[in-house]
Amino acid sequence: MKRPTAKPKTKAKAKPAAKAKPAAKAKPAAKAKPAAKAKPAAKAKPAAKANTTARAKATTGPLKLRLLADYRQIHLLDSASTGDLTEAWTAQATDDRVASARTIIGIGAERDEQVLVTAIPLAAAPGDDAAGFDHVTEASLAVDSGQLVIMGCTDYLPDARRLALPPGSYRVRASHSGLAKGPEKIRLQLWPAAKRPPTVVKRWTPAPAQKKPPLAPGSKLENTKQAVAAALQGQPDAALEALLGFAQAGDVAAGAAAAALLGFMGRWADLVPHAAALIAKPDAVYAGNVFDDMCALLRRAARELGTPAIIQAAAATVRKGMEARRDAVLLQDSPALSAKADPENRARYEAAVVESSTTKRFKGKPDDLARHCFALAVAFNVDDGIIARYDAKNPKFGFEQAVYTALALARRGDAKAAWAVLEPKLGSWWPVDRAQVAPVELIVHPLLAPLMTPARCRQLLETPRGAEA
Repeated sequence: MKRPTAKPKTKAKAKPAAKAKPAAKAKPAAKAKPAAKAKPAAKAKPAAKANTTARAKATTGPLKLRLLADYRQIHLLDSASTGDLTEAWTAQATDDRVASARTIIGIGAERDEQVLVTAIPLAAAPGDDAAGFDHVTEASLAVDSGQLVIMGCTDYLPDARRLALPPGSYRVRASHSGLAKGPEKIRLQLWPAAKRPPTVVKRWTPAPAQKKPPLAPGSKLENTKQAVAAALQGQPDAALEALLGFAQAGDVAAGAAAAALLGFMGRWADLVPHAAALIAKPDAVYAGNVFDDMCALLRRAARELGTPAIIQAAAATVRKGMEARRDAVLLQDSPALSAKADPENRARYEAAVVESSTTKRFKGKPDDLARHCFALAVAFNVDDGIIARYDAKNPKFGFEQAVYTALALARRGDAKAAWAVLEPKLGSWWPVDRAQVAPVELIVHPLLAPLMTPARCRQLLETPRGAEA
């Protein structure tokens, strides 16, 4: 569930994208991130509370920022905002790369990477210079508090940079460049203006991808990128040998990729130093999902080796400011939710399904509606709804949906059915970060790990995945 569908989620409220659709919880795979591409995206995380006390001072001048577009999005929101983008991230909004809900705007990025953002407050609407950019959108935003926060999807709100603006309604123009090869740059221009619907001023259409032929078995892997490609093409042994060499030379990201392969091979002692190195140096990769993967692998390694000190040693190296994430994913396991939804949740789920079935948002889009209703079952923890609504033939259902369904079946004790759902979707898993080579959640989640026998782990490693599928 590391990357939901091709649709992002809001930070203020969880909602499956994956990738979209409503996000389930803060950190499963619900998530969808914006992208013009039809690839699964990892799950969007819930935003920090908007009314959290700010520690960053507001400035009146232009801001230049480097933000991590985790889950392929950045956010602009009024510092006192309590709104969310749950209903705003429609399939069209994902394609447009912009969604708004009065006091919050989501801007879709091309990749889960660092983006260079410039925010420029203006007194009036600027001239049209869209010809110099790849993609340009506009949306309206209410700044009631007089402070506009600009942050990455998973940034810590109190520390986020902010602009001091006169309270009122603003128009925001987002002009993207570098979409083809990166690094992506986003120029934000803001000026006072009455509220209007979001619009695309200029749309970027990527050139058809020229897929490279797979590496021939036995080919020399010259760098980490080639080694990762080999791993995703189903050549785990050659990939692992190369990745370990690059890791020994100081490439922490290569070590993280190697750790994932070692985990699926059951080589727990061997993966420990590589996973620990990434935990100590998380900026070696772009996406926080890799940090979470390494934490989970260390926890499993500690159990397999009977050495809990492994966890404490890694925890001691976690950087300041990441204590909450450390506590959530390194110092505890993923919770195995109850198979029984409480009556209140079930009633809300059923009401939401009825409402969604009549809204204009899904008119003429049966596949999107089906995925949305499935995501509602996930969000409200209604296992029988998840199982009943899973449709392997629906093109909107990918690896993320298969994982949620397998979890629901595993909670009922039906391991055979859980694997039957997962197996056909192994090739549809898509990495969030260049250091990811396999869906680690399958071997670390307390309900999924028992499904992954050595033979099945090997089967997954030899199955082409992501862009190489």
